[in-house]
Order: sequence, then structure tokens, then C-alpha cells
Amino acid sequence: MYPKQVKSWVRAGFFLFGTVSVYLALFAAFAKSMAVSPGSFYSLTEHVVLVLLSAILVFATAWRLAPSRRGLAGGVIAVIFYLLNPSVVFQGLLSSWTGTSYAALLCLLFLCGWMATDHWSAFMRSTLLAFLFAAALWGGASNVWIVLALVPWVVYNRRPLAAMGVFLNIVLGGAIFFFVSWAVAHWILGQHQAILAPWRFLCACERRAGMALNHLGSLGAPQSLDRIVDVLIALSPAWIVLAFWSTGRQLVNSVLERRSDVSTFACGLAWILFIVASAAVLLGAQRMGSLTTFVALSAPLVARDLARREFYLHRGTRLIVLWAFLVAAGIQWLTTFIIGAPGTGGLWRLWSAGVAAVMTLFVSTAAEETKEVSMESRWQAILAGGALASYVNVGYLLLKS
Repeated sequence: MYPKQVKSWVRAGFFLFGTVSVYLALFAAFAKSMAVSPGSFYSLTEHVVLVLLSAILVFATAWRLAPSRRGLAGGVIAVIFYLLNPSVVFQGLLSSWTGTSYAALLCLLFLCGWMATDHWSAFMRSTLLAFLFAAALWGGASNVWIVLALVPWVVYNRRPLAAMGVFLNIVLGGAIFFFVSWAVAHWILGQHQAILAPWRFLCACERRAGMALNHLGSLGAPQSLDRIVDVLIALSPAWIVLAFWSTGRQLVNSVLERRSDVSTFACGLAWILFIVASAAVLLGAQRMGSLTTFVALSAPLVARDLARREFYLHRGTRLIVLWAFLVAAGIQWLTTFIIGAPGTGGLWRLWSAGVAAVMTLFVSTAAEETKEVSMESRWQAILAGGALASYVNVGYLLLKS
């Protein structure tokens, strides 16, 4: 290994260690502010371990998706945006249910298994993915959306018949593995009534969907707007725009070029989970579990764009990220100082994020050092700096409380 590579690994290890330390500090501060009982220590420890394991898979996914010789940078960027996201920090304390952490971990495991076996034959790869799909269903019912996310991958695949065979093998084989393993496990445990629970859940989906639509129709505009703002604040508005930018462009390119790969599947699943989580919040859910899976899936896709040579190594883009971070952090701190607690003034916080982005755009356009930066890279740098500023603002408020 060359000295330059050793230096890169040492720098990456420093950033990763710092990110994990900050995450643990924020999680501990939030637990202290929530007055968590000592009896829930085991479930909180389990959640932290699952999140850190998910971070490892996020790093591995970003490494594989990043451009050539930029895997290390992509992995570090993805872990930073994943672990420090407010929804990831908050989720373990919003409820004692750790199923959302398992769902994100097993969904990432499915994605990593796909990328690791990309050179295998279609039958062998689909068989392994069927087992991983069954395991993902054990992790949570939200992972059933994997089936829907596979559809655009099949439709825009260059080999549609082979892709259809892989799709059927994953869905049917995974469903059979799941139902058989579920029945055997509950039969051994003596829980015979729970053997048919998945089938009852599927039968009740239509009724639950109808009730959900009726409930959404009964919500007033102000109440719906407040809950949508809660979702935006929980994820950071800048991060949502940045994630949709990266994932949406991949989906558009797949449609225009009629070419799909594993990143097409990841982008489709990220969009689906965000829509499902947003609908759940509109219905009054408190867990927002699918949002953490959305962050875990979108972080490697965003890191792939930010790890490009023309972005990552360009002095102008790094200056724009720094300016966006300082401007957004200052405006958000001023907004918090005027409004008060983080849970109030959601619309004002969104407005402050937009003002910070526009101010940074004007500054970066006028500065001589950043005139060579393309408009796409300029906006990506502004959004990346704004997202990091919102993370720091929320972290500061947690540590101060």
C-alpha cells in the first residue's frame, strides 16, 4: 500500500470515528432529554447496534456505487449523511419498537447481496436474493415494497425475459421461504395462532387501505400541512432535495436510456418508502420507520454524485459547501433564537433553509473562485452544506438541552 493510500485511509478512519462518536453523543443526549427509563436500556442498546451495522452496509453500498477510485470518499460521505440525520438519531427513542432498525438493516443487506452477486448467474443470484427477501420480510412488513421497486428494474432491463425470471424467483421463492420459516418457527415455539398471521395481514390490507384513505380525506389543510412540515424537518429539507435530485436523475436516465441496474432498484425503493412514510405521518404515525430506511438507501446514491472527481476534488465546490454550511447554520441558529424550541415554527424553519440556499447561490455566483463550477455542482454543494448545517443545529440543541 502506497503512503498516499495510507494517508487516505487514516483520514477516512478519523472521519468515521468522529461521525460514530457524534452519533452516540447525540443519541445519549436525546435519551437524557426524553428521560428514558433504565428498563429500556436493552432495547436502546439493540437499536444502536443495528444502526451501526446499517452504517457498515451503507459504507459498503456507497463504496460499490461510487466512481472508480472514489469508493473510500463515497463511503465516508454516505456514513456521515446517514448517521447524523435527525430521523436516524430520533427513531430509536420515539418508540421502544426496534423493528424499523431491523427493516433498514435487512433492506440494505438485500441491496448489498445483489451488488456482491452481480457477476453470478441469474438463477444463483435470484435464489440468494429470494432468501434475503424472506429475511427482509422477517425484519418488517415495510420491506414488502421491495416487490414494487423491482418493477422498474424489470421494465427497463436490457434482457426483459431474464429479468422477469429473476423477479418471479425472488418474489415467489422469497414468499415461500418466509411463510415456511414463519410457520415452522411459531410451531416450534408453540404459538400456533400466529402461524396464519401473515395471511391475515394480507387479507386486512385492503380494509386498512380504505380506512387510511378515508382518514386522509377527513384531515383539514392546516393539519395536513403541519404533518408534512414535520416530515421535512425530521429529514432536513436540504437533504430531501439532494436525495430526490440524485435518485430522480437515475430513474429518468433509466427511462430515457432504457437501461436499469441495481441503482435503479435502490432509487425506486427509496421513493416508495418516502411516500409510504409520509402517508403514515399524515395518518398520525409516530415511528416514521420507513424514513430511516429511505435515508439509508439514498445516502449511498447521494455520495456517488458527491464523490465525483469534478466535485470532490474541485476547490470551488468545497468553498461553496463551506459557505452554504456557515450561512445556513447562522440563519438556522438565528431562527431558533427568535422562535424558540425545535418543535415550533416549522414553516419558518423551512423558509430560513430556502433563504440560506438563495443567499449562498448569489455569493457563489459572484465569487471569482467558484465561477468555473457548473450549476448542477453548485446546487449540490449548496444542498450538501445546508443539510450538514441542519444536522449541526439539531445536534447543538440536543447537547444543550
